[in-house]
Amino acid sequence: LHHMTMHLCFIVSGIIDLVSLCIRYPKHTSQLFLSLALLAEGVVFYFHLEDRDSLDVILHQLLVATIGICFMSAALRMYCATNLLVNATLALSLTLQGTWLIEIGVILYGPSQWDRNNHNNTMFIIASYIWHLMLIGVGMFIFYTLLMIALKYYNMKRSGRGEWRLFLSLESSEDEHLLHEEVVE
Repeated sequence: LHHMTMHLCFIVSGIIDLVSLCIRYPKHTSQLFLSLALLAEGVVFYFHLEDRDSLDVILHQLLVATIGICFMSAALRMYCATNLLVNATLALSLTLQGTWLIEIGVILYGPSQWDRNNHNNTMFIIASYIWHLMLIGVGMFIFYTLLMIALKYYNMKRSGRGEWRLFLSLESSEDEHLLHEEVVE
C-alpha cells in the first residue's frame, strides 16, 4: 500500500505536467505537485525503517536524506525556477536518488549476501553513497563545461568576429536572456 501510494503521487504529478501543456494552471502548479510527490515519497521511506537490520536502516536513511534534498530543491524551484544552482541541485539529487535505489536493490536482493549487522559494511555503504554523489557531481560538471565550450565555439563562429559573445553567470542578468536568445534562434 505504501509503495502504491508513493507511485500514485508521482503519477498525479506527471498527469498535472501533461495537462498543464494544454490548460493554463496557476504558475508553478507542476512544481508544487512534484514537491508533494517527493514529500510523500520521503514520508513513506522514513516510516519504512521499522524492524529493519542496521544495514537496511542506513541504506534507507541515506535515501530519505536524498529525497529531502530533492523535495527542498523542487520546492525552491517555485521561487527561483531559472537559478542554475537550484536546477543543478535538483538534477543531481534526482540522479543520486535513482542510482541509490539501484544500489539498495543490488545490496539487499542481489546475488551476493551482505552481513547486515557488520559495522564495516555499514561504513562501506556510507562511503559508497558519497562516491555516488561525487561521481554524479563531477559528471554533471564535466557535461556542463563541455556544453559551455561548445556554445561559446558556436556563438564565436556564428558572430563571425572571432569574439566570445556568450558569458554566463549564476546570477540573474542580461546574460541569461542572451543565452536564451542565442539558443532559441
